[in-house]
Amino acid sequence: MKIIVFDVPATEAGALTVLLDFYRFVVASQRKDIEWIFVVSTEMLGTPPEGCRIRIVRYPEVKRNWTRRILFELFVAPRLVNRYQADAILSLQNTAILWTRIPQVVYVHNSIPYATQRFAYTKRDERAFAIIGDVFRPLIGWSVRKSKAAVVQTKWLKTAIERTHGIGAGRIAVVPQTIEVHASPRGVARIPGRFFYPASPFVYKQHKEIVEAVTILQQGGRHPKIVFTIDGTENSYARTLAKEIRDRGLEDCFELAGRVSRERAIELYQESVVLFVSRLESFGLPLLEARLLSSPVIATRQPFSEEILEGYAAATLVDQGATSELAASMERYCDSTFLESVRKEDTEQPVEYSTPGGWASILELLVRNGRWGQG
Repeated sequence: MKIIVFDVPATEAGALTVLLDFYRFVVASQRKDIEWIFVVSTEMLGTPPEGCRIRIVRYPEVKRNWTRRILFELFVAPRLVNRYQADAILSLQNTAILWTRIPQVVYVHNSIPYATQRFAYTKRDERAFAIIGDVFRPLIGWSVRKSKAAVVQTKWLKTAIERTHGIGAGRIAVVPQTIEVHASPRGVARIPGRFFYPASPFVYKQHKEIVEAVTILQQGGRHPKIVFTIDGTENSYARTLAKEIRDRGLEDCFELAGRVSRERAIELYQESVVLFVSRLESFGLPLLEARLLSSPVIATRQPFSEEILEGYAAATLVDQGATSELAASMERYCDSTFLESVRKEDTEQPVEYSTPGGWASILELLVRNGRWGQG
């Protein structure tokens, strides 16, 4: 059986994480009855291990501009399906492949078209997301109807897609993302007043709400330390954010660390209180990672955060935009006595999302529908 996997847009952030996670799953599964063809643009997959029935086909030019991407989707992708005589298609890029009757499973992880608060064309940092939302909204609806099965990571996104496009029950499966977190065996002391916000430099991540909250804390005599995983040079949003931190005289309160290694991220989860003030996520992986590492969390109240943090006693949810409420929640964790009072048992609630099998469920959908197509 041949399965062709498409994910040419994935080169960074969450999209790349999804691609790499699935690729590692395929390598580890060592299915001898399946031949895999990965169609990507990134070099991050490297060379398949010897003995794996995996072929990687790269089209880096697709990322240069939208014209190349459109031409790829219209003409190149359908030809590749025919060239490799695929029995099933997995599209990890939110939309189905055109001009083919081969059974498809579409993995939808772009939540931008389903934001409760739409992005504005009039704001420079939001314009690209407004375009993405309006372009991909109808494409995703069409893709879900065309595919044999569609997969999302969370119940909230499933509900949003069904309501937006009038999709009937049974067409979309919820397969939560599964991860492995290997913490250092040595104890890492949590530092009072230390916070970690692992997020890319996008406007919907709402870093500025944290800057506002820290301003309030500093005015009250508190001097927290917040680690951002941006360096302030990535894009116009990052540069504006770095400038605002300087203009407010908050340089001592922020560490613009840029991208950190996986090992360093684990350390930061363990020694910090995790902040997550994003207003839009298809899943919100840092919330799950924080939960699995028993880290206290302060997050904004959104459908994805409520879903992932449900039942987690060490989580605090605040309203989006309520910077005074955010500051008050952060202030508690500046106090070593309060930090020590967060009992260990409060961070050891059952974690629904930690059970393995997410990618295995998708593989089963592919195999089942591929065989259906053959028959």
